[in-house]
Amino acid sequence: MAIGLVKALVFLLIVVVVEDKKAKSKQLKANSQKPRANSQKQTTENLVKNEHSNHKRKMKILVIENHEPSREHLQVLLTKEGYDVAVASNGKEGLEAHNKHKPDLIISDIRMPYIDGLSVLRQLRKEASDVFFVIITAHGNEKSAAQAIKHGVHDYLIKPFENKELLRVVSKCANVLQSRHFAKASGGNDIFKFIRTQFSTDYNYIPKIVGRLVSQISVNIDSDKKSKIEMGLHELITNSIEHGNLEITSLEKTEAYKSFAFEKLCKQRMKNKKLADRKVTVDYHQKKDVLIWKITDEGNGFNWEEILDPTDESHLLEPTGRGIFFTKYYFDYIRYIGKGNIVKVKKFL
Repeated sequence: MAIGLVKALVFLLIVVVVEDKKAKSKQLKANSQKPRANSQKQTTENLVKNEHSNHKRKMKILVIENHEPSREHLQVLLTKEGYDVAVASNGKEGLEAHNKHKPDLIISDIRMPYIDGLSVLRQLRKEASDVFFVIITAHGNEKSAAQAIKHGVHDYLIKPFENKELLRVVSKCANVLQSRHFAKASGGNDIFKFIRTQFSTDYNYIPKIVGRLVSQISVNIDSDKKSKIEMGLHELITNSIEHGNLEITSLEKTEAYKSFAFEKLCKQRMKNKKLADRKVTVDYHQKKDVLIWKITDEGNGFNWEEILDPTDESHLLEPTGRGIFFTKYYFDYIRYIGKGNIVKVKKFL
């Protein structure tokens, strides 16, 4: 009887010890995982939060303008928008400021004393700088604007321009800069690759999708080509959403910009579930000597044969067709297919 009682007590003690060890093990595991989970969650929350603020907070802009009132106005306006702004009064000072401040974007007038804006652009491209460059020009100056585009300018403003127009152009460059945060270099050097990416009709997706598409490139390309690819894809995908899925015509876009109501127009179209539910599909082909993108939207298309000739400099300063003109210089080949809701572009290596 006594022996049986002892055995029972020993067994009970063993069970208690084992269960206690199990409980402590579970608690230790939970405690060790909890900080990591919280840390990961915090990191993710910070990343999402910063995705919407870093492009303004960190983007550095250099304004090169010899007209002092205009220069001061641009500096005040862009600073209020949260950008880090430096200024220069001519091209010579501009090059010095570029080397000192390392801006992400330069906004420069074309005609200036000492060194003009076009010469600044040429010099920076010789140095393999991938800085975003926006020129300020005037009607009747199409030849200089066309030369700037051929040398790698990313956009232009026509005098006189409104503040909202300037901020729209700056915001586009900021979005492309933001897309670089999502682009991570891929390893290897694939001889052939095919990837299909599909996304919804949402402007917020554009920086992410451009970054993702650029990250899919697994061959070495110089910074100038990469910058042109980024800007070109941003332009084409934006058009596939605006003109394609949301069915905003060139005339509607022009009138909306004149009244500074384009954003309102886009939001109105997004309330239409049929339009908002449409998708944009991007097919990427990588071959040994060429990169190919085919972008397809679900809109009704357009008569692309009636597009103004993008190689004709007289059309350069027209309010519509700017995207197609720029795309011609971003890529080595562009072709619209079928009813116009498919565009194919190539970049030769």
